[in-house]
Amino acid sequence: MDKETSMQNSARAFEYRIIDAFNAIGYAVDKPSKPSEFDFFIRRYEFPFEIKAIVEVKYFERSFVPASVVYRHLDMLQRYSVDKAIIVTTLGFSREGKSLAERSEGKIVLLTEAELIEKIPGRRMHEYYDSFLNSNYVLSSVREYFETTKPSYEDMISRIPRNRLCEFLSEFAPPKDLADFIAEKVPRERIVEQFEKSLEPSEVKEILVSRPKKIEIPISRKKEIEQTYEQARSSNDSNQKGKLFEKVMKGIFELVPDLKVVGSNVDDGIEEIDIQLRNYNHEHIWAELEGMIFVECKNWSKPVTSKEIDNFKAKLERNGLHTGILVAVMGVTGSGLSGGWGAIKMYLQNGWKIIVLDGKDLEDIFKCTDISEKIDDKYVHLYKIGNQKHQ
Repeated sequence: MDKETSMQNSARAFEYRIIDAFNAIGYAVDKPSKPSEFDFFIRRYEFPFEIKAIVEVKYFERSFVPASVVYRHLDMLQRYSVDKAIIVTTLGFSREGKSLAERSEGKIVLLTEAELIEKIPGRRMHEYYDSFLNSNYVLSSVREYFETTKPSYEDMISRIPRNRLCEFLSEFAPPKDLADFIAEKVPRERIVEQFEKSLEPSEVKEILVSRPKKIEIPISRKKEIEQTYEQARSSNDSNQKGKLFEKVMKGIFELVPDLKVVGSNVDDGIEEIDIQLRNYNHEHIWAELEGMIFVECKNWSKPVTSKEIDNFKAKLERNGLHTGILVAVMGVTGSGLSGGWGAIKMYLQNGWKIIVLDGKDLEDIFKCTDISEKIDDKYVHLYKIGNQKHQ
């Protein structure tokens, strides 16, 4: 790999880490729809306002960010109608750049990656580490180290399933060391040394022997989830029906790689959210969705009406989100511009996407339809609702 390619890869990995950090702090991240002078938008709803800013990420290995970059972002504030411009870098900023930011009355915010990480709430720090470990940045660094040093069990290490290697790193490398590694305060070797000391060759062999069983788990797990779904449908207790159905949906989404259930039946006194998903998956349909996804579950004996669509959209809006998944066993009322589907179409035109899964979709999933493919199909279907009738 030449130096330029290596630099580009490092810069790309750095931007992914910064996006994950903002998500962990609680911001929604949006990429601009066309090439822009900045990298992405961040948004967060803080009653009664929505805070919006543009973010520029600068990966500099040997120098500070100059004042010219800060000047350029001052010009962008009015052009893009945002509250702030945030510049995040590796090492720091020039004296002139800092002085200019101080005179901007808070409109320009300058942060190093280490300073950004410090802003992540302690209760959400694990989300950032999980995402960081699954971003390939640490994994590629560890594998590169093994290729260079060639320990006696290198071949076994390279065959460990990706998710298991992430688990081991998370377990054996203390959070403080990971934070320092992210901020480039400790060398890669220190992380790997902790890993090597904790993971014996015999443990690696045991993992490899058990690997085939782990591959079979999703198939058997689907059967278990389907049985719970049948219980949820047949129960006469409405409270139990709801709890079992949420359990079914949590189980389904947990089968998707890098999709994590971080909350269920969340009630903050203002609203209740059935399921909160943290989306670390940067592949397929999930790459187009937001870092946080709300799921509304309706195991009803009748279709969902426009009133429930309105309520779900309001939950998304209050939390700075634009995409949600509604699971309605009996579907949604109306067609074209009427009923529940009319409300979905209206909100789609204003930027809110409500993806609907019904009972037939769940049956398809239980019959081994790939979950991501099903979500992708329903996402595409969302843009056809004006031309089709919906049951």
